[in-house]
Amino acid sequence: MPQTTMARLCTQADEYAATFFLPVALLYAVTGGLYILGVHGPLRQQTSPVIIEQPVPTGVDALESWVESYLIQEILFK
Repeated sequence: MPQTTMARLCTQADEYAATFFLPVALLYAVTGGLYILGVHGPLRQQTSPVIIEQPVPTGVDALESWVESYLIQEILFK
């Protein structure tokens, strides 16, 4: 490979790596700084039993609508 092609390839590889690693590094820096400053988010965990009265449907679309209807029923009518 000519030198210019190799340099261009290395530059592109560096740009692709930076595109991924820079946001991750910024996320670690921000969350680490907040942790050091004592800003902690609350940990909320909620569990609820699921009573299944009919067979769970197979297929993504049917399962998605089944879950949506269950959650709407539990949230709105509880």
